[in-house]
Amino acid sequence: AKASPERSPLLDEEVGASTNLADVVVRFSNQNARYYGNLRMAVSIAAYLTLFSIPISSQTAAITLFGQKEALVGSGAKCDAYSYGLKANVGTDDDPIVVDFTKAQAKENTPVYAWCGYLPGDFIDQWPRIVQVTIFTLYANTGSTVKNAWYCLAGTFLAVANVLFMQLLFPLATADPRYSPVFAWVDLCLVLFLFLTSRCDMVTKMWGLSCTVTTMIVFMNPENPHPVGTRPTGIPGLYIDGEPTLAMITALTGTGIAVLATICPKPLLNINRVQQEAIEVVAGV
Repeated sequence: AKASPERSPLLDEEVGASTNLADVVVRFSNQNARYYGNLRMAVSIAAYLTLFSIPISSQTAAITLFGQKEALVGSGAKCDAYSYGLKANVGTDDDPIVVDFTKAQAKENTPVYAWCGYLPGDFIDQWPRIVQVTIFTLYANTGSTVKNAWYCLAGTFLAVANVLFMQLLFPLATADPRYSPVFAWVDLCLVLFLFLTSRCDMVTKMWGLSCTVTTMIVFMNPENPHPVGTRPTGIPGLYIDGEPTLAMITALTGTGIAVLATICPKPLLNINRVQQEAIEVVAGV
């Protein structure tokens, strides 16, 4: 319907006020674009890490994923740290002999003794490390985050390669008859020296140094019952629950979450900032 002549000035004032308010909002948003970008990224990474922490913050989710292990249920645990899957007891209640639950036992209606989860217990300790990797990899935009992710993976890979070299020489780690503590210490000091004196990026050095110390301590610990792992991957020298495999999985998962947080829900690509700056320059001219 056509507005009456008496209300036209009032409508013009309302339209003008709305236009001015919109201009103020747009101008404020443009002036604080970096702040809003950082805020979106913070909310995004917080949401991802909250979802990712559910398996260790929820008792039900933790037992579903990791099973009835001592780290989760205490002294009443029926699974050791290295087991996973369904288990049957072929011994007695007082002296249980835990074995993998088979299809034959299912046909015989053998009761399930324990659920040991989908993952070995060592993965429980890796969960906080993944969050740490994510936080230190994340940056203001996707490109910088991908660069940090590459540095992290490069440093981790070099450290893992050194431990695999040691496992090649001493397949049983400290239990190997040929194991030499002196050789292990020399190797550790030499690798750390090479990292410190190399010309690689500082981020690569930090991840390489950290991962080298962590993996070598596990390898050199004589009290560790399974220093190289218990579950083979099919690749010679690699075990699902081995420290080298865990280190690479941790790095890949943490950097992957960091990159994902800069892409979804809104890509933080540098090209978007270039386009915005170009528009502002044209508007200023």
